Amino acid sequence: VTVDDLALDASESYQVLAEMGVDADTRQVAELLRNLEGWPAGVRLAGQVLRSGASMAHVNDHVSLVDYLRSEWIGQLDQEDRTFLREIACLQRFTGEQCDEVLERCGSGELLRRLHRDQVIVFALDQRGEWFRMHGLLTRWLSAELRNADLPRWTRIHLNAADYSQRSGDIDSAVMHARAAGDLEVFEAI
Repeated sequence: VTVDDLALDASESYQVLAEMGVDADTRQVAELLRNLEGWPAGVRLAGQVLRSGASMAHVNDHVSLVDYLRSEWIGQLDQEDRTFLREIACLQRFTGEQCDEVLERCGSGELLRRLHRDQVIVFALDQRGEWFRMHGLLTRWLSAELRNADLPRWTRIHLNAADYSQRSGDIDSAVMHARAAGDLEVFEAI
């Protein structure tokens, strides 16, 4: 059973919300699915948030979702794993080699495979287990947490990622990282 097998589709999400007494239209359910990626517990938490009167625009940043991410998804991890996740959150999708180079470290490939296998906190994007990603909400939250806690490190990761992406021929990613870092010289050089 994979993560995708457990994800709710639009009709299932709509049904969960309706059973909770949340009146959501098709557009709202589609937006919720896009943000939550069909995550069942997230749909349920979102339903509780919406039922309390919060708007759909504020569901993803609501304290109950952030607290859940913090306690259930990364709360059991050691500090080294949490630091690694905060840093790779800047990358969106990644390989072990990319993480080693961008984060200026070694052993990222094995760490990614372990976090995928043992914690299911990163998802494999291919059958070889070379490319990975995290859930979009976790990615956004962890990247923002790193930015708030250590802006110089967050900026350095984005600059390294821009350089790595440019050398790899992924110009769109290079531009995205240079823009995130706010470095106009790097941005213009791409």
